[in-house]
Amino acid sequence: MIRWIFISLLCLLPLLGGAMTVSYTDVQGNKREIMARPGPEGYFLSARELVEALAGSCFWDSTKGKLMAHVGDADIIFTANTPYVLRNDSLFNLTFSMKAEAGVLWLPLLPALDLLSPLFASGLFFDEEKKAICRKETENLIRRYQCEEKKNGTLYTLYLPDSMLFDATFFPPQLNLNIFKGRLSVSELERMELKGLIKKVTAVQFADNAQVALVVDSRADKPTAVYRSNPPRIEVSITEKEVSQPIQQERSFPIAEAPKAPLTDKGLHVRTVILDPGHGGEDPGATNSAQKAVEKAIALTIGLKAKERLKRRFPALNVLMTRDKDEFIPLKDRKEMANRKKGNLFISIHLNAIPGSLAKRASVEGYAVYFLDVARDDDARAAAALENSVIKYEKEGAEDEGINDVDFILKSTELNLYRNESEEFAILLEKEMDKKLGKVKRHNTGVSQAGFYVLRGPEMPAVLIESGFISHPREAGFMKTESFQDNLAESICSAVEKFKQKYDGAQP
Repeated sequence: MIRWIFISLLCLLPLLGGAMTVSYTDVQGNKREIMARPGPEGYFLSARELVEALAGSCFWDSTKGKLMAHVGDADIIFTANTPYVLRNDSLFNLTFSMKAEAGVLWLPLLPALDLLSPLFASGLFFDEEKKAICRKETENLIRRYQCEEKKNGTLYTLYLPDSMLFDATFFPPQLNLNIFKGRLSVSELERMELKGLIKKVTAVQFADNAQVALVVDSRADKPTAVYRSNPPRIEVSITEKEVSQPIQQERSFPIAEAPKAPLTDKGLHVRTVILDPGHGGEDPGATNSAQKAVEKAIALTIGLKAKERLKRRFPALNVLMTRDKDEFIPLKDRKEMANRKKGNLFISIHLNAIPGSLAKRASVEGYAVYFLDVARDDDARAAAALENSVIKYEKEGAEDEGINDVDFILKSTELNLYRNESEEFAILLEKEMDKKLGKVKRHNTGVSQAGFYVLRGPEMPAVLIESGFISHPREAGFMKTESFQDNLAESICSAVEKFKQKYDGAQP
């Protein structure tokens, strides 16, 4: 780096300095280097490299000197030779003018971070000593991991910064630990030395929770997940199948397994259908600002259309909605309402989304239908994590009261009670959607399963629809159209009709 000698020289040259970089490490643990240079107003960064490091996308219009970017959920326009920036139709002043040189737009670092920081739950700041852009939120960072061989098995420990809610689900040979509001370094965790009955560890950092997946040896019995205090931690004990006594524990949580046997007939009749448009009120759900598409509004419209069609086709059918206007209903209340009204079928309506660059968002599309069970793939886990993030909108105390430790654990009896009927209805619904949705295609082959909170309480067959990816630039436009919403509502109605025909012998 050039050593500055004369103050007057700084005033003459707007951007003068040697080549350098500023680093940023994302929540997945990936480190990115961003081209930077010092100037009289402080550090300036390459706008493109900063946007891409923050998992955004951008396009440089050299004729107009404008960089159009999408970061988080914001559309941003940077313009050369002016300090003004447009973010989601709001004007911001970066104090210092942006500079364009040789196809690179340079942003003043500190004002740019002030602009971008609100787009991230953790916030951003610049560490001068480390020359690094850092996330502010560290209070929920899981810093320590340990894998130990004991006399009667293997003990895997995650040390928590505080008491944190978690759940554990086991689909052999993989155990998934979901730590709610947890944060971790993915790369650090995956580099940890493994011992004993643990063969592989992977991790995913979502916006509001972290997931750790342990792949166990074929010799291993079903693991036991334990929360311990002093210090707060999650311990997973794994023993070989012939070992009868697990590692001693204070408080264990049952871990759900995939059901193994068909269920007997439960005398199911379809008299009351509960439609559950996701999100609402202060919880918008997923959004696409470029398309002006909001999940809560589209889901509500689809729900109202489905109710109208069901009542017209089945006048005697009781069709209820968890919400029929733009209001926030806690997950606990949705499930309790469905049970209190003695529902026979629960249908939750949502739209999916993924973060990342425009190219990434444009590469993932399609609808999916889920029922409650252990997630078998990353797509299902990601979808559940996205919809489960509604927990952050619950009022103070709701997490302890409505979504407590017991709710987080998928008990085998709860999973099995209507598991087969839920899968059966999901298949019927997906077939109807496949016939009627046209431009929006199926995301995956076959119906999917995952641990959605809203499906964990209804005492009836229950499914969750991800109507498509609102993050997809073209698909978001389709989902806003009346024809798409009508066709999805009709798909729901037709699937209910076929389900009723089986269990009630009903004809429209």
